[in-house]
Amino acid sequence: MGSINPILDHIAQGGHNVTLDALQCGDDLRDEERLFRSTSLNRSILFKFPMNARGIAYDDPDQDENFGLEERPLDTAVYVPDDEKNKYGGGFAIYLRQRGFLRLLQNHVGIGLDLASEASVHDLRVLTLIDRLPSLDPFLLKSQCDIEGVPLHESYVAIAPSDEKRIRERLARRLRPIVQKAMPEGCERSTNESVERFLDAIWSPWLPEASLLMSAFKIQSHQANAVFTGWKGIGYYEFQFERSSRVIARFIRWLNTRDSEPVDMIGGSLGWEQLKMHKQRTSIQLRRLIMVIRKHLDEYEEAYDYFIDREDPLPLRRFLGSAYSRYWDFGFCINALHHIAAVYNRLTDRGTKTSLRFEEVSHIVTIADLATRHPDYDELEVWGERDPAFRPANSDIRPTSIAMSA
Repeated sequence: MGSINPILDHIAQGGHNVTLDALQCGDDLRDEERLFRSTSLNRSILFKFPMNARGIAYDDPDQDENFGLEERPLDTAVYVPDDEKNKYGGGFAIYLRQRGFLRLLQNHVGIGLDLASEASVHDLRVLTLIDRLPSLDPFLLKSQCDIEGVPLHESYVAIAPSDEKRIRERLARRLRPIVQKAMPEGCERSTNESVERFLDAIWSPWLPEASLLMSAFKIQSHQANAVFTGWKGIGYYEFQFERSSRVIARFIRWLNTRDSEPVDMIGGSLGWEQLKMHKQRTSIQLRRLIMVIRKHLDEYEEAYDYFIDREDPLPLRRFLGSAYSRYWDFGFCINALHHIAAVYNRLTDRGTKTSLRFEEVSHIVTIADLATRHPDYDELEVWGERDPAFRPANSDIRPTSIAMSA
């Protein structure tokens, strides 16, 4: 299989929720249709990566240069390959939360620090939008671009209109009872048209109905975008978790049975003992992620029931107040689960191939370990087992060189 750099494997195999290949998506488009104005950005691949799975010095959250206003478990990176014909043969990456990232963007992709040009303003706006998403799912990316008025050519979002409609209707079924009960007195609660207008307000917070919902749930105007974004994002990730739960269950069973023992490994050897420890740690981290997802879903369900069945809005108001941070928790967990599922399905032929070599098993476990690292989850107890926290190393201010070999 070869020893590919795990970050390059993350980019190559991450799927649409983890990567956005601007080079491929914009290849046949006219300049004005491309996502960026910078040539370097248009030949890049953007990807999401766990903040604590890389050795990069972070910006101080209090510095003006920092891209975000709050801590997030995922970073956004711009990967520019050395050779466009061999995209995963190596290149450099700029993480949008590493120290000095604006200078790196200026020096390596042509975005000016003074933002004097319209092109630089546009490109930084697009990068900011992407950085504010926990994942690059076409559905979420398109929805956010629609809200912020950023043109996005259909080649960048591999989602059919019928699929988008199906997802929105799935989310609407969950939200409709809440919206109907929250509609202010005097509204025509019984008409589908009125309910749909209020549902549209969650997707389009500039609509007048949005202010009525904000009032009903005591949401401040400056919080509206974050609350509505987090609320519908949680619903979307709930849907994605249901879709991926079976393959993740298969992976966990595989990881903890003899099926994951390499066929070319000699029992008792140093390599085998290290692999067993690695598998155990990864299994614990994976179960912690599932615990976090279920905790959020249980709390959402409880708040939902209080509001619908007992007409008590307080738990739901509290839940919505933390919806944005929960949305990022969900995004981190779902990204990890989807990436692990993709690698597992690829190397085991969707679970039908059980005889893997040491190199293949080690590769899956390494990818799963990287994807599931989250320092805030290290204290979660999983059947009495604990895991040491991972601490990122420091580094100089420079782009991250990504070589082909690990």
